[in-house]
Amino acid sequence: MHKFKQRHARRGKHKPLMGGRVSQKNDVRPKNEIKVRRATAADVKILVPFAKKEILKASHYNAAARQTYSSQVSSAYMRGILKGAGFAVLAFKRSEPVGCLWTSFDSADRSIMTFEWILVNRRYKKQGIAKLMHNFAERLAVSQGVRKIWGDSRASNYQAIALGAKLDVRRIGKLKKHWFGQDYILWEKQLR
Repeated sequence: MHKFKQRHARRGKHKPLMGGRVSQKNDVRPKNEIKVRRATAADVKILVPFAKKEILKASHYNAAARQTYSSQVSSAYMRGILKGAGFAVLAFKRSEPVGCLWTSFDSADRSIMTFEWILVNRRYKKQGIAKLMHNFAERLAVSQGVRKIWGDSRASNYQAIALGAKLDVRRIGKLKKHWFGQDYILWEKQLR
């Protein structure tokens, strides 16, 4: 047996070839550890507290916006989304929720959908989770006959703007001093 194979066989299948400790800061985990799925009614008890907590931490919104938006996310509201007003998506790392996204159908035309919120826990940002959830939600939207999605983002939310560029969304406008006196950008994407 070759010397490398002998050393590797002695170590066992799952032990690293290099010794030493791995810093958690530099610990890059494969994206396949993140599981994305459609939320169900049973997930409301996970989805609502997660969303409220992440909205309250969103530094690109002022205090009044954070408080108002987080108070609007209730179990009744989310059950309405899940019963047909739209859908929600959850991202998990093992059993821990690390992200969520929810949508709503346009009240006049169900072929148009609004992506309401995309939230990722700060500890898991810059790992492609928002993009995974968005792509999953796009496929789900297409399967439900949606031809166009649209949404808004704070003009100072550079992470959301960068995500939009990766997802080929088209910026369609800017609202100055709009909701809660803050600037927003509007975007859209044709799905079919």
